[in-house]
Amino acid sequence: MEISIGFKNLVKLALRLISFRLEQFRLSTQEYEVIRTNSGQVRGVKRINACLRDSHYYAFEGIPYAKPPLGELRFRAPQPIEPWQEVLDCTWLRSKPMQVHWITNLREGSEDCLYINIYTRELKVKGPPLPVMVWINGGGYQIGEASQDFYGPDYFMMKDVILVTFNYRVGVFGFLCFDDPKVNIPGNAGIKDQVAALRWIKENIHHFNGDPNNVTVFGESTGASSVHLLMLTPQAEGLFHKAIVQSGSALCTWAATEKHDWGFKLACHLGYSGEQNDLEIYQYLVQQSSRRLATNAVCLLSHHDLVESNMLASFLIVVEPYATESCIADKPYQDLLAKAWGNNIPLIIGGNSAEGLFHYYFTKKYRTLIEDNNELHLDYLLPNELKQNQTPDKLKQMVDILKLEYFQGRNPTFNHDIVDYLDLMGHRNFWHPVYRTIEARMAYASNVATYCYYFDCPSPNFHNFAKFLSGDLEANGVGHGYDLCYFFHNLISKNITPSCEEFQCTKWLIGMWHNFALGSNPNCEEISPIIWDKVESLEFEDSPKCLVIGKELQFTALPIHKKLKWFAYTTKCAVIIKSQSYQFKHLAQYIIAMETAIGLRQIFKLALRFISYKWNQSRLTTREYEIVNTNCGEVRGVKRLNICPKDMAYYAFEGIPYGKPPTGNLRFRAPQPIEPWQEVLDCTQAKAKPMQVNMLTSMREGSEDCLYLNVYARKLKGCGAPLPVMVWIYGGGFQVGEATRDFYGPDYFMMQDVIVVTINYRVGVFGFLCLDDPNLNIPGNAGLKDQVLALKWVKENIHHFNGDANNITVFGESAGATSTHILMLTPQTQGLFHKAIVQSGSALCPWAVTEKHDWGFKLACYLGYEGDNKDQEIYEYLMQQDGRKLATNSVCLLSHQDMVDNNRFCAFLPVVEPYATAECITDKPFEDLLSNAWSNKIPLIIGGTSAEGLFHYSFVAKHRHTLETAQGLRLDHLLPDEVKHNQSQENFNQMIQSFRKEYFNEQAPTFKDHLNKYLELMGHRTFWHPMYRIIEARLSYAPNVATYCYYFDCLSPYFRAYSNLLCGDHEVFGVCHGEDILYLFHNILSVNEVNSGPEYKYIERMIGMWYNFALSSNPNCKEISPITWEKVETLDFGMPLECLVIGEELQYATIPINKKLKCWSDLYKQKSHK
Repeated sequence: MEISIGFKNLVKLALRLISFRLEQFRLSTQEYEVIRTNSGQVRGVKRINACLRDSHYYAFEGIPYAKPPLGELRFRAPQPIEPWQEVLDCTWLRSKPMQVHWITNLREGSEDCLYINIYTRELKVKGPPLPVMVWINGGGYQIGEASQDFYGPDYFMMKDVILVTFNYRVGVFGFLCFDDPKVNIPGNAGIKDQVAALRWIKENIHHFNGDPNNVTVFGESTGASSVHLLMLTPQAEGLFHKAIVQSGSALCTWAATEKHDWGFKLACHLGYSGEQNDLEIYQYLVQQSSRRLATNAVCLLSHHDLVESNMLASFLIVVEPYATESCIADKPYQDLLAKAWGNNIPLIIGGNSAEGLFHYYFTKKYRTLIEDNNELHLDYLLPNELKQNQTPDKLKQMVDILKLEYFQGRNPTFNHDIVDYLDLMGHRNFWHPVYRTIEARMAYASNVATYCYYFDCPSPNFHNFAKFLSGDLEANGVGHGYDLCYFFHNLISKNITPSCEEFQCTKWLIGMWHNFALGSNPNCEEISPIIWDKVESLEFEDSPKCLVIGKELQFTALPIHKKLKWFAYTTKCAVIIKSQSYQFKHLAQYIIAMETAIGLRQIFKLALRFISYKWNQSRLTTREYEIVNTNCGEVRGVKRLNICPKDMAYYAFEGIPYGKPPTGNLRFRAPQPIEPWQEVLDCTQAKAKPMQVNMLTSMREGSEDCLYLNVYARKLKGCGAPLPVMVWIYGGGFQVGEATRDFYGPDYFMMQDVIVVTINYRVGVFGFLCLDDPNLNIPGNAGLKDQVLALKWVKENIHHFNGDANNITVFGESAGATSTHILMLTPQTQGLFHKAIVQSGSALCPWAVTEKHDWGFKLACYLGYEGDNKDQEIYEYLMQQDGRKLATNSVCLLSHQDMVDNNRFCAFLPVVEPYATAECITDKPFEDLLSNAWSNKIPLIIGGTSAEGLFHYSFVAKHRHTLETAQGLRLDHLLPDEVKHNQSQENFNQMIQSFRKEYFNEQAPTFKDHLNKYLELMGHRTFWHPMYRIIEARLSYAPNVATYCYYFDCLSPYFRAYSNLLCGDHEVFGVCHGEDILYLFHNILSVNEVNSGPEYKYIERMIGMWYNFALSSNPNCKEISPITWEKVETLDFGMPLECLVIGEELQYATIPINKKLKCWSDLYKQKSHK
């Protein structure tokens, strides 16, 4: 980065350099020490400490740790140093790496640069060896040097510690990359230098009284990026034991490049006229002088690279194109976060309060970075993952939100908004990647200490660096790199003595860094009585705590938390995720991340809606309480006003325990009944949701202690005949969900005389881990067993709330519908309920069940387990893991093939249990239970929405090859698995052709022309056809018992929340999966008050039918009169499926998708007659 500081400042700097060098010469004594290393003897010199003149230390500078990377070794991985015979004079620094000076723009340094420096207070002392601190300098991977000019050890030499600094190659010499394996230059040679230096330290530091088993690596800027990268690469495992990351991370966008053609561009710039052939380019470059390479390597960035792509340099770290013995990474760095060996070591991470000042000079030079009439000109500031596949309108929305967050919504100008712009740049380029790294640590290293700091200790004596970068700008805060003056005595800062005001801050920093290196804990006497605690959580509602290092010390909320949450939240929610940032591979799952297309504007609307909803819920809570005595003890509920209509009220009893907390030895196992309690239990608010990863924010939330239910009643005991009971089971793919008013407010049902019960049940690995070993008693389906236990509690206790224990209806949607249907099949629930409503799901849905029982083994391996696939060992390993860690990582297990080719949504699902237990849900396939199910004697409502397939939109939009390929689509992956088995090729082709004819007019579909038709097909495959099979089974095995079918097609612009979340601006064609819930339950996604208008009529109809069915087994009611909803009579002889079509008007008619459902049904007939 070229900086022009003016002639006057240049002279001042030159004079300062001369003065500093004279001082360094004067501080050197004539006392020498010789140390024998594994490679030979080295002579060091005793030096007087510049800070404490009565103190001293020994300096061994210029020790070679690798062969000079010259000749054939140019650009390649370093080779170990060969032994030497004579005593090596290490009393002076060797040359810095070849580079172009960032101020003078002159070439300096040498390719022969792989040298290390060691500083220690004492050499031969009694007592244990000293902790070792290894410093890696920054410089954008283009400049830098391990010299006393910038990194004098004097301040650290106030402590009993060994400080090591070393050179590594920069620019083209350290980061040239060729894709051709024959050339053997895959890039990252500079990082490999760092690994080689660490290996030398590991093998030799004991000669200097250093502890090779207590090494801390720390660095700033690209040095911090290097430290983090070393924590990720297996090459560095075991070479160090703690890390400090200052103002950088491997996730910084400026630290890496995806381009591997910079070598070709450099060669062309030098005069090469050949083809883009790696071998020829290498042969050309290796002939060039180092000075010529260094000078020209900094000239390659175009105006577009600099201004629009925000690139700072060309030769940077890369994902290596092929693996070698010294390979740093052949995968994107974010993909290494989950399993990084560095997750096992403690970390300090943080930055400065005004990192963005680093960008002032460049922004001043290129003012169009801020000022431009183009509405989208600020889109380059958005994280790259936000911008992918976005329309101009979407980008404009994002830019508008960014303007609102940083510039009060106005178009920024240089003169008025430069400080705010620099804040944004600091957050984007430094703090956001640091924050993502902390998030990853919380996800993957939650049991290992991570300490965060925020440095805000400005000093007029330490702002020489600031003057170089920001000139005359008046700005508050500590800029990028300013903190180094407090750690290292150098030529651009004033010398610190104990009488200086800066000395106190240096004492704090050196004390904390030394104590962390010594014992993994930064708390020390210098900062007492302040306690610096590790980061505990970054959940969405939490403000992460950090040590704010200013004129005073404070352990408090991170001051820029709001801005960082904005970046983190929008990065996760506004795009098709990811991340794998945070990124993270762990959030790329279909059902967990939902891969929503929600935009930034909608994110903030949703956030405001959440706040408004919570406030309104609080307002509707009265101060009137009721106590009810259950079989287990008394519970206190509260009277709440109804949102619709307003003149009504109901009683809410929330958070009633129905099972023991499934923690400790009960984790993963069938639930146990709750034990009685003595005191009145406060049940006036909901308890924690089950432990899970939020579907929008992708953050952990909830608790393993989650077995609670909620009871809502208009009238309590003593107010007439007992009321029918409706028990709701939520959906969420068996991975997410909660029984709260946020999503399932009972207000609409409370217009009727009914009791509504909602229940929590375990999801994900906690509810659906399955291990085949009977000795462990974890056969799976614990979440379903939670539901059974909840129904038993309702059966035994609901009469206390004026509920009729002999008139219970179970209903649910999606995975809740699947659960309802499974409960109809298992003998465990016989007699526990009397009617059922199945909405958009069934036990025959292909996404609802898994045949694999090895997900526990896969999860354990993902977490670091290295043993065999033995259930007992896997169980013991998983039991040791923190619940948050299990939740976060259990959504990372699906492969690309699982998601795209096998249409899997998630790993942990209901199973056919491998052995029978007292609580067994089923040890047979669910379809085998249909004929003799006890529930063939109870009435059923079943149906779905008109556009169930919209649920798949974002996933299909991201994975377009699921819809089209170069040869046209092969639809075989969409056929039901049981149909595909043992098919002849001819029969198979006939099936495919029938689908093409039915859905695509016999053409191979393309994304552009047939997306909606494909989504329609997916809705029929995933939801409607499994429900159609249930209706067929009911007509076969329960012909005398009522089965009612419905088709929900009630469109409202106010109740399109799920369509908006899943499909963004895509023009939808019906009612999305889950949107019918908005007509049954008041929630965050629905409008505040619906007391009139067409939506109120739709709600009245739905509640009327569902209530009347619960009351009398017949859904016909005054709200739908004069329409009569008949039960399904037959599907024989090609008869169409008749149903109630619920749209703006009601119709009892043939289901609109009858022909397509018949097409699916015919597949099974072809199977049986093949």
